[in-house]
Amino acid sequence: MHVHSSMGRGVTEGGIVKDMKRILSLSYYDLPSHLKTCLLYLCIFPEDFEIERDWLIWRWLAEGFIQCDKEETRLFEIGESYFNELINRSLIQPAEINYEGTS
Repeated sequence: MHVHSSMGRGVTEGGIVKDMKRILSLSYYDLPSHLKTCLLYLCIFPEDFEIERDWLIWRWLAEGFIQCDKEETRLFEIGESYFNELINRSLIQPAEINYEGTS
């Protein structure tokens, strides 16, 4: 994986890199499978590329990553919850936050 091989290039202390890899690994393996899929999808974009939230959620929907068992729940709202969960876990970072405190 590209992230794994590039981590710690600027860090020369061996223990710091090892700890960083362990933390990232635990963060990833702690994710539910539906969030892993959405997170891994982000690897198609270049590093530091700003991705518009709604556009990304529509892409997740088109790829079939967002599913729902209940008819009363809108799929886009589920996608928003996936996006917010990735932010809350500090796995993605919002580029800007609106006046309501959301990205």
